[in-house]
Amino acid sequence: MARPSLSSRLRSGRRPSFRLAILALFLAPMLITVLIIVARMSERAEQVVYQLSSRFVAEISQKVVARTDGIVHLTKAQLLSNAAVADATHPIADQALLSKLFWRQVAFTPELTSMYIGDRDGNFVQARNQPELSTRILDRTSTPASERIIVRRPDFQPIAHLTGDAQFDPRQRPWYRNATAEPRVQWTDVYRFHSGGHLGITAVYPLLDQHHRIRAVLGADATLDGISELLSRQDIGPNSAVLILDDQDRLIAYPRRLDLTTVSADPGTNRTADVRADFGAETGTLLRIDDIARPWIRNALLASTQSATGSGADSDAGTGTAAGVGPIHRSVTGGRSYLTHIAALGGDTGLPWRLAIVLDEADLLSESERTLREAIVVSAIIVSMVLFIIYPLAANFANSVQQLARNTELLRRFRPTEVVPVKSVFREIRDMDHALAKMGDTMDFLGSQIPAEAIRQLASGATRPRLRAEYKDLTVMTSAMAGLDGMIERLQPEQVIEFLATQVEHGNSIIRREDGTLETFRGDRIHAFWDLPAAPDQAARHACRAALAFTRACDRDAARHGGQVVRHTGLHCGRGLVGNLNVAGRMRYTAMGRLVAVAARLRDANARYGTRIIISQALHDEIADRFLCRPLDILRLPGEDRGDLIYELRSDAPASADTDELRFIALCAEGLQRYRRRAWEDAIASFCRALTLVPDDPACNLLIARCEQLQLADPDDLPDDWDGTPVSANP
Repeated sequence: MARPSLSSRLRSGRRPSFRLAILALFLAPMLITVLIIVARMSERAEQVVYQLSSRFVAEISQKVVARTDGIVHLTKAQLLSNAAVADATHPIADQALLSKLFWRQVAFTPELTSMYIGDRDGNFVQARNQPELSTRILDRTSTPASERIIVRRPDFQPIAHLTGDAQFDPRQRPWYRNATAEPRVQWTDVYRFHSGGHLGITAVYPLLDQHHRIRAVLGADATLDGISELLSRQDIGPNSAVLILDDQDRLIAYPRRLDLTTVSADPGTNRTADVRADFGAETGTLLRIDDIARPWIRNALLASTQSATGSGADSDAGTGTAAGVGPIHRSVTGGRSYLTHIAALGGDTGLPWRLAIVLDEADLLSESERTLREAIVVSAIIVSMVLFIIYPLAANFANSVQQLARNTELLRRFRPTEVVPVKSVFREIRDMDHALAKMGDTMDFLGSQIPAEAIRQLASGATRPRLRAEYKDLTVMTSAMAGLDGMIERLQPEQVIEFLATQVEHGNSIIRREDGTLETFRGDRIHAFWDLPAAPDQAARHACRAALAFTRACDRDAARHGGQVVRHTGLHCGRGLVGNLNVAGRMRYTAMGRLVAVAARLRDANARYGTRIIISQALHDEIADRFLCRPLDILRLPGEDRGDLIYELRSDAPASADTDELRFIALCAEGLQRYRRRAWEDAIASFCRALTLVPDDPACNLLIARCEQLQLADPDDLPDDWDGTPVSANP
């Protein structure tokens, strides 16, 4: 069955335990603090995204622009140095010198694929690293025009010489045709190189004659593959990209690992066409944004370039601003959010290019999410440590308070001997326990001086107990020790006194624990009674438990002193007179009447039957279902005309009795019934079988001897109404 919740317990009026209150006191503020921290971190997530975007955009833009400017400025410097070597009047006068100069520039500048010069007469000198390392010279100063290609090693040493007719005309190439008569570095649009077939751009510098007409054009080639390789080296996350676009939204360069020309398996796309045929065709067509195969890049660039929400994306897009870098657009593709920033490439390149950065929010937030997870884990560890530390303290405190409450209730009921000392790490708890212990000692002494009835009245709230004489249903116990004289003669006086003092202590504590009234304790004799009008069966049970406990305590104490001392106890219940004798101003609550004499008669009968505790038939009727008793004999008790059945009280745990014990009691009961029917032979047989289970049992031997005597006697010697009571001549 499920336990009610804390709120339901409060609504129903039940208060939560102190242990739960302590845990709530510590854990509730801590959990609230953790939740506030997590909520605050989640609230700042978008701000963190834009801050990280700003940082990434600024850093990456700076790197890409710096590298692009580096290529541009290096190319420009190379062209200007070459212009100084070449003469506008005779630009290709020394072909070997130019070849070697160009070779060194290409060899030490990996970003450049070719350096060359072409004049208006069609002469051409080139050094290139694609499709192979070589120098190339076209000479149209003689007829027929010739072309010579020298394949070289990296150290400029020739490997092979190739010669042939001059089919190539530099004056027909875009870099020459589009050059203007202005003495500055100029950049071509993207076109396909004749050598190697790669897409790229060319930086040109015209050499002018005295009429400011172009006499020759110096050129330097840079492929888009080289720029893409530069972008591929930018580490911004597995699902992010840096791209370069031109002013017509065509893709100039992108990291080759993305393979934007192949249909992607990314979710959120229905594209099925392969766009590789469009990119890199002979016409030099560049890949447009609409043709990008990866949806997350295509949607992000479209959302940014068109400045619209949701254009081409799977869900809504938004726009934010990153400090220092301009607008940042958000798009969602396949359930993932992407941030896009597009800005002019910058620098003094003169190229109409734009830098596009597409960032995956998950890449940006990976570090912050890891920090958040760590914070949650640390918080959980702290909470666990608090539980590990606080819970034992709370449990100790709660258990201590509960035990103090139980001890207080025991003291209220005047039962100080049952108070359990409280062990606690808290000083206040120890102080309270010490105070209750002192109170218990005082009440213990008080309980030894006043009757239990007065204690019960005080416990019920009476300010002054009234112990008037009256007839009540009582259970009386009287007990004495046999063999004490031998111990007195054998032991030292202080040892005897120690033994008797221990017996007094045991008797006092046991009777009070069982809610009895200790009437007298004189020497080896003890008289006590139980007065529980509302539950006489409970009084009988308390008295039997006290008798058994007192007998066991006497056996233990006698064994320690090496004496053969046994305690004989008689118990009886019935109507009796109780009252306060008030001797010399001191209360003396006592029981009087025939039942006291009956208990004393039963006590003394133990010596005859070799037993410890004998109870009357009236008492047996009250406790038969809770205690193990043996039918013992028929005995005429004081004030009775006929004999009553008496019993031996053997144990307070009938359920745990072994088979032999139960069989022994059954045989004794059977023998006693046969004895009362005057079936002497059968009775002797039953008692003999009982002796096989408990050899030398005095009661069985006594009854066997009596049956044998009656078997030999004249049957007329017994009256017709004989009830089993032994006659004077019987043992």
